Amino acid sequence: MITISDALPIQFWPIGVSTYNETTFGFIDHRCYNQEFACADTIKLQLIDTEYNSYSLHVRDEAENLIANLGFTKTAFSGYNAFNLSFNANDEGFCDQSVRFYIAQNDGSLDSGTFDPNTMDVSGTGEEIYKSDWIKFNSSIALTPGWGTKFIEYKSNKNFVGISYPNDGNYFGLRIPCRFYQQRNPTEQNSLVLSNSKVINTALTMKVQQLMTTILLPDYIHNKLQLIFAHASRGSVMIDGVEWTIEEAYERSSPDTKSSFQTGNIWLTRKNYYVRNII
Repeated sequence: MITISDALPIQFWPIGVSTYNETTFGFIDHRCYNQEFACADTIKLQLIDTEYNSYSLHVRDEAENLIANLGFTKTAFSGYNAFNLSFNANDEGFCDQSVRFYIAQNDGSLDSGTFDPNTMDVSGTGEEIYKSDWIKFNSSIALTPGWGTKFIEYKSNKNFVGISYPNDGNYFGLRIPCRFYQQRNPTEQNSLVLSNSKVINTALTMKVQQLMTTILLPDYIHNKLQLIFAHASRGSVMIDGVEWTIEEAYERSSPDTKSSFQTGNIWLTRKNYYVRNII
């Protein structure tokens, strides 16, 4: 049985099932959505399998030509295997291209006793069993008053939402078009009224929060963001080299009855900025 988490930076659909862009929704003005990444962004993927199979990632160009075949690395656990893969478009030669990813199950199987990949007889490129929508990799991402993105990195200290942790210790990463600059400083104060009617402050706490607001996005991307921010409870969420945690819910805009896209927003709290002063 194969498990592919919805919290991965790339969404996969089984072969034979329509992807988001391929799906028609009744009474909805459907819009396609193609994810965007920088060529230098590290894309980290994982799948879980209870069998002794081997997997690779096929990268196909817009003419559906196979331009790269990347092998997953297996780690054996009690009762299941985790297959991990990290890459970027610069290293693999498809920068400034739109590509589609396919997960392929290779011929042969891992030795059930030793889990040694060298004992596996692999031939051909394998059978493609999952696919993504088209994804654009750009050598430079626009940063203008009309456009901007943030690369959100995340990991957990324990197995979470279908991802086996810890793996190689590195972050997963998702690039999202959004605004992320507006701050506020929530404060709490405790006061004491003395017998002479004077008031003194006995404690004061302050923290820094920053508002992330996305552009119009499909539901499956909002689902990813909610799963990603949930990593903060027992892990780490990093943006621009700063760790963030959550104290408030992720909210979506009211759905338009004729559109399949919504905006999302959340106030993120800077993890290591908490000022407290007491008597």
